[in-house]
Amino acid sequence: MRTASASALVLLGERSALHDAPQAAARLRLLAPTARVELVPDAGHALPCPALPTDDPAAVAAGILGMAAHQAG
Repeated sequence: MRTASASALVLLGERSALHDAPQAAARLRLLAPTARVELVPDAGHALPCPALPTDDPAAVAAGILGMAAHQAG
């Protein structure tokens, strides 16, 4: 992953019950230094699932659009 040249966006729900999101983000930043790693506040693990109250599909859409805009320059 450290030598990957492709762009990557990693969105982590800050309140994920499956992992410690800040710790996972720090590790990802080490393993994939060119990746854009973001914590989504107050979101759980299944970010794009609107049926769950702790998840945030709007944050996923915003992250994707932000990454696309950044790539477009």
